[in-house]
Amino acid sequence: MKLTRRNFIWASGTAAVSLSFLGRGGEIFGQTRRSPVSIVMPPESTSDPVNFLSSTYFEPFVGSVLSGQTGRARAVNFQLAEVQDLARQSNEARGYLGESFSLLLTAPAGSSPKGGIYTFRHPTIGVFSLFISPVGRSGRNFEAVVNRINTTALVRRVQPVN
Repeated sequence: MKLTRRNFIWASGTAAVSLSFLGRGGEIFGQTRRSPVSIVMPPESTSDPVNFLSSTYFEPFVGSVLSGQTGRARAVNFQLAEVQDLARQSNEARGYLGESFSLLLTAPAGSSPKGGIYTFRHPTIGVFSLFISPVGRSGRNFEAVVNRINTTALVRRVQPVN
């Protein structure tokens, strides 16, 4: 059989229809079936303390020093300046559950850290990674936002039956 454009289109269409009857067409075209879990976490990230530490856990450590390092750069001793709960009213109104908070960090004077993923070490909290970004104009203030909004667990409002 000579391969012409017409033969190629006919063979491709026949293959696509055949696969769809077998129920595997979506997987062939790079799509997978929907999972009840909307976000799959990599196994290596489940051991990171940030995955289960809440804002109330960080609050007693306000004022303490977190040693942060990115790549091979020298470690910077950030001070945990503040823990802020972020407003969730709009998320709750849409039926989303979860927790959002930010950690405000201050770098020492004379240091010039950049934003990015830092591995932090603290004697009580342990070792964990956060993405921090500069805030303000001083070049010394940084913020890490922890956002654990669960979009699959909707708040169910029970309506009384009349």
